[in-house]
Amino acid sequence: MEKSFFQMIDQNVSHVISTLALLLLVYNHVFFYGFQVFGISTGIVAVYVWMLWSNPSSWNASRYILVTAILIAAAVTVRGLHTGYPDNFLLWPLVFLLARAQPAWSRVTTSLAVLTGVVIVLLSCTDKISYGDILALIGVYISIRSLTLLKAANQENERQLAELKQAHAELQEAAVHSMRYAAISERTRLARDIHDGLGHHMTSLIVQLQALKLIFGKEPAAAEESVEELLKVARKGMEEIRTAVREWSDDEKGLGIIALKGLVSQTQSNSKLQIEFFQCGNISEWTLERSTVLYRILQESLTNILRHADADHATVTVEEAGGRVRLTVADNGAYNGKKPLESGFGLSGMKERCESVNGHCSFSFNTPQGLKVEAVIPLT
Repeated sequence: MEKSFFQMIDQNVSHVISTLALLLLVYNHVFFYGFQVFGISTGIVAVYVWMLWSNPSSWNASRYILVTAILIAAAVTVRGLHTGYPDNFLLWPLVFLLARAQPAWSRVTTSLAVLTGVVIVLLSCTDKISYGDILALIGVYISIRSLTLLKAANQENERQLAELKQAHAELQEAAVHSMRYAAISERTRLARDIHDGLGHHMTSLIVQLQALKLIFGKEPAAAEESVEELLKVARKGMEEIRTAVREWSDDEKGLGIIALKGLVSQTQSNSKLQIEFFQCGNISEWTLERSTVLYRILQESLTNILRHADADHATVTVEEAGGRVRLTVADNGAYNGKKPLESGFGLSGMKERCESVNGHCSFSFNTPQGLKVEAVIPLT
């Protein structure tokens, strides 16, 4: 994740301050101990500055081990050149820089920090060991390490949150596409029904009209009966046309009820679950947001029935009343109502979807057995 401008400024300022403090701390102790000590210490400080300003993500276990070995060897060399060098401050910054390592290298860097601390103690044996300084070193290391791990955890949480937001957006887009696919499938079914039903009626109508033409002059009574039959066939065909046109009209308005019907048809055709769909009264036009919420709730409910309910029959009911649309999904599965439902990711997701449009979703026992899901959302 990219850093903001102010985060980069804060980091650079802290690096500058740390670099100045490092220079002051080290040179305050090595400047008066000869040219060789000063030269080696300068090299050590240069490595520390490089470690401080380099990106921790570019490091690995081998690099940490190599640099630590070089710095310890250099510090031991300085100590050998001048045994009077006090307190071994040359290795203290190494402990702090190891504490900045990313969590992936925690095991290696912690071991190296412990090794460095042991070397500091061993080199201090010729001096009077300050236990307070040792405790301070350990405390500062733990503090820096904790802050580093906390920062890494926050960055990981931000990254996961960004991925979840992207996944949610993709899921919403997929839901819309799924609704449209369901609507197209339902259109195809309606077209097939019109072809099979209305086509049959029209064929029958044509045949009877041809027969009527032959018997019209010879048998007037039979011709009159044929006319009545033809009117019945024509009326039935017209009713089927009106039904199809009405459903197509609903489809064009918002992909609402037609998408739900399409999802039910798909689920039933791809499983052994028998589903009855009930539309109570007239259904108005739904917004795309509310259509998506109802579609996803129905989809999740049917998925739960197929996976967990051990049911062979379900009913889906859609009705509008009082400016609200109510979707009810009930099954005859294994749920007996004796134990409370565990609100997992699926059930919580249905509640959250309803609440996102100021609605609510409830789960109850479906007498005599099974589960009933009821989602109610306002139309405006």
